Amino acid sequence: MPLKQRIASNFSRAAATYNSVATVQAEAATDLLNFYQMHSAGQPKTILEIGCGTGILSEKLLHAYPKATYLFTDIAEKMLHQHRATMQHNGMYVVVDGEHLPFSQKFDLIISNMTCQWFSTLWQSLEKLLENLNTGGVLCVNLLSDETFQEWRTALETAGATNVGLHYPDASTIQNHAFSGCTTIQKWQKIQEHYPTRQHFTNALKNLGVQAANAVVSRGILRKALAHFSSQEITITYSIHTLFIQKK
Repeated sequence: MPLKQRIASNFSRAAATYNSVATVQAEAATDLLNFYQMHSAGQPKTILEIGCGTGILSEKLLHAYPKATYLFTDIAEKMLHQHRATMQHNGMYVVVDGEHLPFSQKFDLIISNMTCQWFSTLWQSLEKLLENLNTGGVLCVNLLSDETFQEWRTALETAGATNVGLHYPDASTIQNHAFSGCTTIQKWQKIQEHYPTRQHFTNALKNLGVQAANAVVSRGILRKALAHFSSQEITITYSIHTLFIQKK
């Protein structure tokens, strides 16, 4: 199955359980909105959210900008269903891959929380999203970089997995990329998530849909990888880059 289909399928399966384990995603959403508000004095009237999921960021946006017009998008249909049921908001909803928007509408703010790392052509796709901004509009996104899940990647490789997946954008490339005709501000942070047992960790992977881009490994490899950790408690690092890109 192609990667994007796996992502859509796995996140759809995780729709009902996602919020119960998405603590890092919730923290990142708060940081993302704060970062946008720190660097933008305006009140966006039109907002496009890419990869809105179940609405972790959307809820914060709706509270901050209740009069704005919203378009919520996600590649996973059941995520959007969960979002609509939870938010009960009259914004527009479109099931679509954020890399291939089927419209030319322009927005004051395009925002995305921990989604863009799944893009097949990251920089080309972000450049395309800039075309959907009004003059002075902002593309504000955060994404995972290659130091994310480093502990789990090491455990899988030690256990003998030959293709562990978990391919995230290179941190230095993110830091050095320039967007023509734009003002760019960025920050980088690491968040560590602590799981009290190995079972909590594997359940979280499943309930988050994170395994979408992981290689399929046997149960034997999985057991060996979990045994790599010296205690039941597992700590996983998320490396998160936030970009504020304003169109001149």
